[in-house]
Amino acid sequence: MFTQLRLFVAALAVGIFLTACVDVQTVVHVKPDGSGVVEETVLMKKEMVAMMKSMAAGMGGGAPAPLLDEAKLQESAAGMGSGVTLLDAEPITTETGEGYRARFAFADINQLRLDQNPGGRAPDAGDTTDGPAAADKEEPVTFLFQAGDEPLLVIRPPREEATEQSPKEEDSGDAPAGLDDPGAQMAMMMMSQFFDGLRVAVYVVPEGEIIETNATHREGSRITLMEMDFGKLLKDPERFQAFVQQEPDSLEEAKSLMKDLPGVKIDLNPEVQIRFRGN
Repeated sequence: MFTQLRLFVAALAVGIFLTACVDVQTVVHVKPDGSGVVEETVLMKKEMVAMMKSMAAGMGGGAPAPLLDEAKLQESAAGMGSGVTLLDAEPITTETGEGYRARFAFADINQLRLDQNPGGRAPDAGDTTDGPAAADKEEPVTFLFQAGDEPLLVIRPPREEATEQSPKEEDSGDAPAGLDDPGAQMAMMMMSQFFDGLRVAVYVVPEGEIIETNATHREGSRITLMEMDFGKLLKDPERFQAFVQQEPDSLEEAKSLMKDLPGVKIDLNPEVQIRFRGN
C-alpha cells in the first residue's frame, strides 16, 4: 500500500470541521537558482462564512477569527522552513466565496517544507473553543534542488514512519456495508453535502522550460502534485466506495484505480523529478 494513497483516503477525516467548504490552492514557483515563491489561495463558501458568524454570535456575541490573519500567516511562514518569509497577503472575494491570497518567499527550496494538509487554513467559528491544530497532522512535501545550467528539482511526497506490519489481515467474513444499506446511503449523502466545495490542490511551476520529467500530470510548465475535489468525488458513491475498499499491490495497480476517479489527480511516484532550463 502506498503512502500517498493512504493519505488521500485519510484526508477525508483530517480537520473535518475546519476544512469543509474550503478551496485551498498552493502553487510553488521555482526560479533557476532554487529560490522562489509559494502562492496560497484560500476561499471559503459564503454560506459557511455566514454560518460561522451566526455561530459566533450565538456563543456570546464574539466575532469569528478573520479569514485573513497576518499573524497566523507569519506563523505559517516560520513553519515552512528556514528563510521563508511572508511577502504579502490580500483579501479576495468571488461570486461564491471569500478568502485571501498570500505569497511566501523562500531563498532555498531545499529548506522548504510544504504542508499539503488543508487543516488549519480556515478560521475557527469563535475564540471560545480550540479547534484541532493543523500541526498535529503535518504531511510535508520536501524538495531537493541541484543547481546548474539545467537545474534538477526533486519533489518528495510525505513519508510514513516505518512500522512493523503483518501482511494483509485475514478476511473476518463480514462484508463491508454496500450502498444498498440504508445506513451507508445516509452516511454517503451526509458526506456529499458536507464536503461539497472542499477542494485541495498543490502545483509546482518551474520558471523556464521543462526539459524532462516523470510527473504524471503536467500542463505546460505546471506540474500537479495533488488535486482533489471532494464534491466531485463523492457524487459517484459507488466508484468512491470501490476505491476505498481496494488495497493495490503495485504502483501500476494504484494508478489504474485512480485514473478515472472523478475529481482526483495525484502523483504516486516515490519522487517527482523535473529538469528545466531557465528563461
